[in-house]
Amino acid sequence: MKIKLLLVALVFAATSQAQNFGIKGGLNLSNLTNFEKSFEEEVESESIRTSFHIGLYNEFKITDAFSIQPEILYSSQGVKNKANGIEGKVQLDYINIPVLAKVYLGESFFVEAGPQIGFLINDEIQVGSLNFSNNEDLFNTVDYSFDLGLGFKLAENVALNARYGFGLNGVFNTSQERDHNPKNSVFAVSVLFGL
Repeated sequence: MKIKLLLVALVFAATSQAQNFGIKGGLNLSNLTNFEKSFEEEVESESIRTSFHIGLYNEFKITDAFSIQPEILYSSQGVKNKANGIEGKVQLDYINIPVLAKVYLGESFFVEAGPQIGFLINDEIQVGSLNFSNNEDLFNTVDYSFDLGLGFKLAENVALNARYGFGLNGVFNTSQERDHNPKNSVFAVSVLFGL
C-alpha cells in the first residue's frame, strides 16, 4: 500500500504545473453512521469527533466555469462514544484521494462533487484510559465515499471550502452480514492557499 501511495504522490507532484496547485487544511467534524445500532446495548450514545485534515490540491481548468480537482489529504476521522457509562472514541486516520468536479457560479462561488477513496493508515480505540491501536483485522483498510461541497474564492489564491463526505462502505472488516455496519460521515471546513 505504501508503494501505491508513493506513486499517487509522484503523479500528483508531476502534474503540479497546473493552473492552481496548492495546500489546504482545516477542521473535521466526523461521525460513524449507525454506530449505536451496530453494537446494540453496548454503546449508549455517540457524538461528533472534532479533528483536522491537511494536504494538497491541484485544480485543472477545463473551461472558465468548470474544472477537475484531485486532492491528496491526511484526514483524521472517527467518533466519540459512551459505552457502559465509560467515555471512549474510535479514531480512524486516512490518506484520502478525492477527485472533484467543480462548477463556478460566477467568478468566486463554486459547487463541487465527486468520489473519494481512502486508505486507512492508523486506527485507535480508546475506552476510558485504555488505548488499543493497530487493529488491522477489525477495520477495512480501504474506504469509499462521495463528497459534496461548496466554496468561495476570497482572493486569487485563497478560498474557503465546506464539504460533506458520506461513506459508501462500512468501516468494519467483517465476513458476516452486519445490518448496521457503520460508515464514515465527515463534514469538513477548509482554507485553500494556491502556490
